Amino acid sequence: MKIIHKILIVSGAVAALIIGIVFINIMQKGGAYTNKPMSEILGCSSEKADVKQILALSKSDFFQLFYSAPAPDAGDFSGEFSAMNHPGGIMAPAVQVFTDNFFGKGKWTGKKFSPLKNNEGEGFNIFIIKQNSAGAPNKRILERKMKTHIGKSVFDNKDSYHVVYKSFNSDIIVSSMRDEIRKINGNLYIGFGYMDLGGGSINPSGFILYKK
Repeated sequence: MKIIHKILIVSGAVAALIIGIVFINIMQKGGAYTNKPMSEILGCSSEKADVKQILALSKSDFFQLFYSAPAPDAGDFSGEFSAMNHPGGIMAPAVQVFTDNFFGKGKWTGKKFSPLKNNEGEGFNIFIIKQNSAGAPNKRILERKMKTHIGKSVFDNKDSYHVVYKSFNSDIIVSSMRDEIRKINGNLYIGFGYMDLGGGSINPSGFILYKK
């Protein structure tokens, strides 16, 4: 009984810690849209913005930038984009571990899009597997297929470019995953991903898409 009691105490402590971290992460989003233009958040015009400037933003400023940014056109997403997670927020390291070890079969490095019709499309995520043998090239994998469309955001009811995984992924974790993306300039986009396991849209994680 003493062992069971200790297990229950430890389990409760771990659960409380996780809940606390999630709560902090949610609070780090900041408040409602402040109506700041993108140029004020970035410190330059959106056309001159680059990945380094996005990475330097806090999580709350990243949210404000998302609120300020317009939705892309469906035709903006054609071909391959490099990708990375935004480092803002207390849960960012855990998100990075998930995307590089559990989201796909290798390190997540990008997305590939194919526009279809009526503002809809589809695509894949891009992963890289490092080869163990000396001199062997890294293996590139396209998996985690997704559907895309333009629609209203769950964050502010403005249009976003949506990425939905449910149709092509049956596993309990990724099937509930959704992304929303907005445009900074023709080579740079930002978005949020969320899934049921992480609390849904109240606890999203930021990411960046860009063309090199």
